[in-house]
Amino acid sequence: LSGNPQWTTEGDPAALADALRADDEETRLSAAYLLGGLGEPGIRALLDALTDPRDEVKREAGYGLSVAGADAVPGLVAALAGAHEG
Repeated sequence: LSGNPQWTTEGDPAALADALRADDEETRLSAAYLLGGLGEPGIRALLDALTDPRDEVKREAGYGLSVAGADAVPGLVAALAGAHEG
């Protein structure tokens, strides 16, 4: 997203969440890594993306969560617990 003139609000979680679902892998990856660096709003968007029907979106969300580090752990634990309940 960096260097791409269409992206003027790299810190906007809603715009990045949309970009995470793009057809282009480079766009998805850029969005995921940027979301991972945004803290709680980015983590929420990445956790939401784990339920996307497209495997590539879920994969990129995982990459973004790895960037978020320990801050993402509580949400990941909750997501895993929910997956085992349903």
